[in-house]
Amino acid sequence: MGIRSDIDTFDPHQTLGQFGAGQMVRLVYSTLVMRTSDGDLIPGVAEKWDVDPHGGDFTIQEGVLCSDGSELTASVIKKSFDRMLDPDSGAQYVERLFAGGDVEFTADDSTRTFSMKLENPNTDLLPALANVGQIICGAGVDNPEALASEPQGSGPFRLVSAKRGDSYEFERRDDYVSLPEGVEVTDLPKRLSLKYIADDSAMVNALLAGELTIGPVMGRDGERLETRDEFNHLPIESYGGDGLIFNQSPGLPGADPAFRKALAMAVDPQLYTRASTFDRSKPLRTLYTPNLDCYTEDNADLLPEVSVDAAAQALDAAGYPLKGDARVGPDGKPVTLRFVGDTLKNSGPQYITDQFEKLGIVVDLSMNDTATGIQKVFSNEFDLYIFPFAASLGTPTQHLGSVSEEGGVNVSHIDNAEYKKAAQVALSDPDRRCEAWQEGEAALLTNLDLLPLTWPVAHYFAKDVTFEGIYYSLDPFTIRSTK
Repeated sequence: MGIRSDIDTFDPHQTLGQFGAGQMVRLVYSTLVMRTSDGDLIPGVAEKWDVDPHGGDFTIQEGVLCSDGSELTASVIKKSFDRMLDPDSGAQYVERLFAGGDVEFTADDSTRTFSMKLENPNTDLLPALANVGQIICGAGVDNPEALASEPQGSGPFRLVSAKRGDSYEFERRDDYVSLPEGVEVTDLPKRLSLKYIADDSAMVNALLAGELTIGPVMGRDGERLETRDEFNHLPIESYGGDGLIFNQSPGLPGADPAFRKALAMAVDPQLYTRASTFDRSKPLRTLYTPNLDCYTEDNADLLPEVSVDAAAQALDAAGYPLKGDARVGPDGKPVTLRFVGDTLKNSGPQYITDQFEKLGIVVDLSMNDTATGIQKVFSNEFDLYIFPFAASLGTPTQHLGSVSEEGGVNVSHIDNAEYKKAAQVALSDPDRRCEAWQEGEAALLTNLDLLPLTWPVAHYFAKDVTFEGIYYSLDPFTIRSTK
């Protein structure tokens, strides 16, 4: 199976979960509950549960083992969740799970019961647990440094070999019991390999040569396979899209809302999508995508009309006049923006650079592989970045950590009080959930805390195999050979 980005870490609580790591997590780690590709919640390692927005009780299936053969008890699960809450763990998705409040975990191994009590309610608790509640077994919690390169899993596969930046080999765990109804462990592939191929042309060539059975293709190279009858084609739209973010750290240009709004006027999502995906994905003018809970197209009207001339006038009015051929800021110094680009976005970053340079903004664009770009962004060495707001949760809760929590994946340091207020209502009041999430999205767009650009579509191609999945990963329980 081809993956478009390399695995950044084997720690499921730290990974950004893009194509490589997202697939690895589904192979190696289990969750209390699982979510099917259709959005249904089904048992994971928990055989039943009694849950409301304030927490609940989970009865753990009998006979569940970790990949090292140790028993996966309620106490082991508690240890994994306790570690997630430790500020030193580097866990990225705590707010998505627990809405920014304290949590109390308890375990009773005699009744196989794991329980949690949330200080702040979360109406999307179960979907969030299925999305980012991966369970790390005891050895990984005890040695987190080793966990970065050696997973300690609870899932249906174990890692048997790894060549970072190249390939990863996994084998089926025949002792795995937390299977969806109607699935036998022998239905799963006995061995499965992930091959890192970032380039679409190389991905297609590998599929045609029989070196891959399954591969995602984002750009127009996929057209080479669409006419070949031997390949199944499954286009999968992401939950959430890609958007331009501005580093809002104090002292940087992106901290000025008027500056952000002016630049947004110069970028056409349709032209960006053409440059980055060759029109194989869809332009987007909202944070939420049409397949996400609580989507409304009305919020797209909150973004300014695209006009380079209007953007130039807005910069003048905001105190960023032209001095010669370049813009200077309110302090009289030239405005230079560090743009961390990703080679997977093709010429999309260059399109944005060209648009900003038309305004007299100096843009220092660097094109990076995904891992290098992420490192720069998490080191706060950027002003502009195309952020992947796509996730696998399928509800607006998936954006919490990236647009509100200080630290985590809120790398642009967004601090929007109206969004936070709306999120609190959405998480605590099921009757007002969608109304509040829409108000929160509106607050982010009005303040131009981000600029939506593209609704990504992953075009999966496969030969002699059927499967189901979501944008970043395929469901390992559905992979079947048709030979």
